[in-house]
Amino acid sequence: MQQGVFKFKILLIFVTVIGLATLLAIIFWLSPYQEIVMENGESKINLLNLIGIYSSLFTFFAGLFTTIFFWLRGSSKELYISAITSLRQGALMGFFVCILLFLQSFNLLIWWDILLVILAVILIEMYLAVNDKHVK
Repeated sequence: MQQGVFKFKILLIFVTVIGLATLLAIIFWLSPYQEIVMENGESKINLLNLIGIYSSLFTFFAGLFTTIFFWLRGSSKELYISAITSLRQGALMGFFVCILLFLQSFNLLIWWDILLVILAVILIEMYLAVNDKHVK
């Protein structure tokens, strides 16, 4: 049982570090707001760079929050259930942070938008917790 816990923790740390390294590489080498000037004079945002940044942000924050939630649960009797629950909640928190950062990047983030995103994440978590087949 202890070997499984150790492998899971190492995997979470690996995912978090890879997400952070990818995020730092994208931020320092690619700019999502680097304008691409078309032949007719229009400028566009580089969509591929923007997708890369937000996917690496999601990977980093999902790994980070999964690690934190798994650590907060401590040693539980059922490692599998604790790991799955922590992974689900970490992914939801990563999604939450990415949505807020996306809204902020376009200057659309207002306090009630934050409340709506929090409410949506809570409702999704409640739905997934009730319909979870592993917890009895």
